[in-house]
Amino acid sequence: MSVHLDSSVVRDINTRKVLSAVRQKMSTRTELARITHLSYPTVGTIIKALAKDGFVVDECLGEFGGGRKPMLVKFVPTARYIIGVNLGGAEPQAVLSDLNGAFVSSIVKGNIEHLEEDTTGSVIRLIEDLRNVHPFSWDRIIGLGISVRGSFDIPNGHYYYPGRTTPLRLQDDLEERFGVPVILERNASAAALSEWVRRKPTGIRNILFINVDKGVSSGLVVDGQLVRGFLGNAGEFGHVVVDRSGEFCPDCGQKGCLENVASLGAIADEARREGILFPEHDSVLDNYRDLVARARSGHDVALKCFARVTEVLGRATTSLVNVINPQLLVVGGRVIWHYPELLDAISDFVVANCWPYSKQGLEFALATEDKHNFLHGAIALILDRLFISIGDEFVADWNSHREFMGGRNRLA
Repeated sequence: MSVHLDSSVVRDINTRKVLSAVRQKMSTRTELARITHLSYPTVGTIIKALAKDGFVVDECLGEFGGGRKPMLVKFVPTARYIIGVNLGGAEPQAVLSDLNGAFVSSIVKGNIEHLEEDTTGSVIRLIEDLRNVHPFSWDRIIGLGISVRGSFDIPNGHYYYPGRTTPLRLQDDLEERFGVPVILERNASAAALSEWVRRKPTGIRNILFINVDKGVSSGLVVDGQLVRGFLGNAGEFGHVVVDRSGEFCPDCGQKGCLENVASLGAIADEARREGILFPEHDSVLDNYRDLVARARSGHDVALKCFARVTEVLGRATTSLVNVINPQLLVVGGRVIWHYPELLDAISDFVVANCWPYSKQGLEFALATEDKHNFLHGAIALILDRLFISIGDEFVADWNSHREFMGGRNRLA
């Protein structure tokens, strides 16, 4: 499908300067010439090209005493749209956003069982449901970002759904179906990118995001760059061994990995082994909520279970902090959201046990569920490709976009 971001007039550095300035603040052409150090005629030519593609419009400055009215040049975030998909939560989700990352549709939800049975087909149905709820034209979609659980083999273009050994070519299949660029990313990495984009004005450039849910994983932003690794699995610390006498993990083949101790199901299983009886037909999440209620009421066994979670998560997180040296540690996932007291306990553990020079200035934050971190992260995957950071703002990286639209950057 044709997307008018590929014209030669918008690939040079001068256009990037102008579009960046307009995106930051509505300005007159004279102001843009001063800010970008370009001549007035050059700025006029660039604005004309951007306006033709719908990325900027002129807006009257207001009442004027005579002569030609000064016009402000305004960025149009609805010039194109982005589809964000989250496959890493309790249920699949999809939403439409503008070029500032703001949601412009309601969030459409899918079925997790259908996703497990037919991953590609489930995602296709989810996006079609989104289009039914909020109709859009595909030639207005600039990209599709997806945050997922599972693992990658980027060199071969493979994605592995959690617990599966058969590779999927999810990116290829979706690009062929919808005709738009697709980027996949681990959910914790996408969430880390979203946190960085949101907090850029504060000057934070090093973020560690930890997700504790069905699994345990992390995402890393180091010096303003998302860390992906060779195969695309950087930050996957859920299979670090923390208890060699622990339960066997079918995913990694080891005993007592972090995921088999501190994940949603593992915590409930440990409580059962310690003698707590849960209702037979309750879900894993219901069991976990039951355990949280017991802990808050002072139940000794429940408190013991969470003390173990605090220690193993605390030790693993301390090691990551020593290695990465982040400015900000963000923790989320249903294990934390339903028992946020864990964040305080883990924070205290890290501060007490971390190397002194790694904890200086370290901040802690809760990734609240209602902020839709994984959906925003999926959208940020596309914005991260379309714009490069200069100072505190974004400026369009049109050369990267050409490669992106050509499909030469696979999966990452």
